[in-house]
Amino acid sequence: MNDIKEKDDGRRTIQPVCSIGADESIVSLKLELPGVRKDDIEVGIDDDRLIVSGKVAEDPAVGTWLLRERPQGDYVRSFTIDDTIDRERIDAEYEQGVMTITLRLKEEIKPRRIEITGK
Repeated sequence: MNDIKEKDDGRRTIQPVCSIGADESIVSLKLELPGVRKDDIEVGIDDDRLIVSGKVAEDPAVGTWLLRERPQGDYVRSFTIDDTIDRERIDAEYEQGVMTITLRLKEEIKPRRIEITGK
């Protein structure tokens, strides 16, 4: 479930749901941002925080709302990243309401096989 908070200006913020996966070279984040246009999303890094935010256009009612289960507000979520992440090689892709962010590990952090020499 999304966590909903209120910002100082009275507008609500929603923490989007997220799935995180990893292998030996990347960490992949998938965030759900329904109702957000690509141009209204920002992804950035501030110190050790990866921040994703998306602004949702108001959904005007036709007449009076009878049922409104979808929360209204802007999406904001942040993640702490450490020194193993290559900050110059982060990619973001948005398709059908899902933001996929790919974080690559620094080369020196990746596991590697050490060749054994000798007889």
